[in-house]
Parts: sequence; C-alpha cells; structure tokens
Amino acid sequence: MEAVMELIDTSARIDSRDAQRQRVVDRELKKAGFKAKIRAFCCHCIYDPYSDGTWLKQVENCTSSHCPLFTVRPVPSPDKEVIGNA
Repeated sequence: MEAVMELIDTSARIDSRDAQRQRVVDRELKKAGFKAKIRAFCCHCIYDPYSDGTWLKQVENCTSSHCPLFTVRPVPSPDKEVIGNA
C-alpha cells in the first residue's frame, strides 16, 4: 500500500511540475514576436521548477550546444550594468 501511495505522490509532483512549466510557457506565448516564442521554447525544453534558479537562469546555464536556438536563447547581455554593482 505504501508503494502505491508513493507512486501516486510522485505522479502528482510530475503533474505539478509540468503545470508550473506550462504556466510560464503560456505566459511567454501570449507575447508578440519571435523573441517570446524562443523564450517559450527554451522554457519548455529545459525549465524544471523544482531545480535551483529561475527558468531564465536555467536557460542561461543550458549546455545543449547542438540546439538550433542555442545561440539565440535568452541570456543576460554582458554589456548591461547590474544595479548595485556600480
């Protein structure tokens, strides 16, 4: 019985993970332009709400260089000044 309950609990967490990811993807897809579509694709591909960091940080740390969108994935611009580090 415990094994069944553990399996149900794991299934619920997976559904929750997918639902959380889908909310972010849906939010990006509502935006206009190619940039939003790329952000949605990257989020759908790599984002895990139960891992460390925001979805943007996880996308920034992506190492899937074989992805055709790797060079255009959303990453912070190196020339932008970070507030508080002036």
